[in-house]
Amino acid sequence: MDAFRENDVYDWTPQAPTRFYYCTADDQVVYLNSVVADSVMNANGAADVMAIDVNPAADHGECVPPAMIQCLLFFGTFQELTVGNENIAVSQQIDLSPNPAENFIRTGSIPAGAMIEIFDLNGQLMYKQKARSSQETIDISSLPNGLYLFRATDGIYQYHSRLVKY
Repeated sequence: MDAFRENDVYDWTPQAPTRFYYCTADDQVVYLNSVVADSVMNANGAADVMAIDVNPAADHGECVPPAMIQCLLFFGTFQELTVGNENIAVSQQIDLSPNPAENFIRTGSIPAGAMIEIFDLNGQLMYKQKARSSQETIDISSLPNGLYLFRATDGIYQYHSRLVKY
């Protein structure tokens, strides 16, 4: 019992944004570990801690892909994008919905006429088109499943996001 108490490492206050991804039906890791850690850390005054059920019906093995995707998306919001040899000045995160997506995505508000580009993780341009309106619907059905970098530029601002195609 002492070993269990010594391994309880949730009673502290993270200073950085923190996420706990879990699946309620996980048959190997009790999902309440995430829920309790979230509750205690928030009660301690943490500024940005969240426990997120990525698939309530998934067992342990089935929970890995959606949890990893969410983790990559979360950490991706903290890094500067580099496509090929070009450094992109990150100016504004944009919401894409749905994300992950299968056939179509809708952009958040971007300037009409902005150049929309989607790159794979090797920096290869997979999609390019000018936005016709401030909210675009983009057909991504021809893209292979995977993780992509979305960018829209209008000459002044750059909008970016990660995109998961399944």
